[in-house]
Amino acid sequence: MIREADARKQKLHDILQIVDVGILQLWARGNPCQIDYLAIVVLEGLELWPFTIDVLTVLASIPSFRNAALQQKPMLFETLSTNAIDSNSGFDKYAATCVALLSTSSELPIPSKVPIFLMKCLEKATQSLSPETIRPIYLLLSGLESSYLDILPFDVLSSFQSQMVEVLTNLDSDNHLASLLCLAILAKIASRSSGMEKSQPSIQSSPSGEVRPESADRFLPARKFFSSRRAPKTLDLVVLKAITAFSRHCPLSTQEIVESLKLSREIVDAFDKKEKSSWLAANTRKTKKLYEKILTSGVEARVQCEALNFLVVLSAGESLPPEVIPNLKKHLLASETDNLSASAIGQCIVRPFIAQEKQAVAK
Repeated sequence: MIREADARKQKLHDILQIVDVGILQLWARGNPCQIDYLAIVVLEGLELWPFTIDVLTVLASIPSFRNAALQQKPMLFETLSTNAIDSNSGFDKYAATCVALLSTSSELPIPSKVPIFLMKCLEKATQSLSPETIRPIYLLLSGLESSYLDILPFDVLSSFQSQMVEVLTNLDSDNHLASLLCLAILAKIASRSSGMEKSQPSIQSSPSGEVRPESADRFLPARKFFSSRRAPKTLDLVVLKAITAFSRHCPLSTQEIVESLKLSREIVDAFDKKEKSSWLAANTRKTKKLYEKILTSGVEARVQCEALNFLVVLSAGESLPPEVIPNLKKHLLASETDNLSASAIGQCIVRPFIAQEKQAVAK
């Protein structure tokens, strides 16, 4: 019986290493009554079979499974993150699982070990600058509620931003994905601060008695990259990287190009509309080149969809050029709307419809 159980767990492990996460999520939505039992089996297996940690890492990407696992074992993250923080070998073994447990939003309480684990991930990134070491930080901030940044200790938040800026500064200009991941992390922080700018800074004392600001000023290092002074350079960098992604000599895989365009969209979305409008007015040649690259025949549909989503955000609410609209319609007609944003679909259907109606009324 034990050998049969071993074989079943190993088979599950092998299947999960090759199956698409989207298929797993579809299965989970269709079989909610099996999630709790699956969580029980996996958690029990952690103490019996070493490969079970890989099973947990994959299944943790399913919110319902992650919630069930954390409800059954509330100290799961603390246990795994302690193992990851205490040694280099432990970090390599457990960090991916910790990130998976927090990379999607949850209504469950945020574990107390998160700040320490976050800084440990940043330490690893500074030691070896690459997309693989920076991506965990991005995923953690994507999963945590943005308001979590408000309650991070001031010294932790300040150190985190300073080190992220240092990482970005030290990156090789050719390190395409790593640069965009850094900027996307800073964009998440800057976006949090932009919603607080109208509030007056309140002054509070830290436990040590140090007086510190408690408002958007806490996010000043990140905000600088999106300020009116730095905006042109940051937008230049992002758009040029988008153009490079469509180059024949681009070393990125299709999946990496899609990821880079999604990151670019997040970064551009962090800018004020006036900053984007000002940049567009001064860089018509760059935007024209970007349109040409995106509309080149032979570009994969999912890449083109994500590029069109990026263009919509970059357009700062203005209508896209007429030559772009047919491509949006093409993806709609081909039932590829899963990859198109609501704004992109609006550019294709709503605005043209309103324009036609106005013309009809005018006649």
